[in-house]
Amino acid sequence: MFAPNYTVSDRLLSAIAEIESLHACVAQTRLLPKRAADLHYRASVEMAHSSTSIEGNPLTLKQVESVLRGKDVTRRKHVETEVRNYKKALEYIDQRKAEGLPLVYKDLLTLHGLAMKDLLPRGKVGALRIGAINILGRDEKPMYTGPGARAVRKKLEEFLI
Repeated sequence: MFAPNYTVSDRLLSAIAEIESLHACVAQTRLLPKRAADLHYRASVEMAHSSTSIEGNPLTLKQVESVLRGKDVTRRKHVETEVRNYKKALEYIDQRKAEGLPLVYKDLLTLHGLAMKDLLPRGKVGALRIGAINILGRDEKPMYTGPGARAVRKKLEEFLI
């Protein structure tokens, strides 16, 4: 199983305290609606880029922004689909938040459906896996083995509590 190696140091605690202080300042700041919309847009572009790149998506930040503006940037349509789907999933979360609704188990399946549409076979979109899963290291050896398929729903429900 993957076990991150880190140490809680005075420097780390100081950085966390500074982040908390800055967060409090930002939370109390009023933004003009246009500026808030611009910041929200930039954040969503950067989230789409960073999250999909972690999964191996090769698009640059500029390409991701172009895709989200409706442009085609590559012949590899699945990488564009991945970015567009990710944005739709973010919008779903924003909608739930705006309505004051918490995320529940059913929402996780909806989010998976939004994120994986046209990327996985229909039977796997918006559904729990039925088999084992391993995260492989660079040497192709399992770094992490996920919980058994039967335990996934319970683990997800516990996560949402």
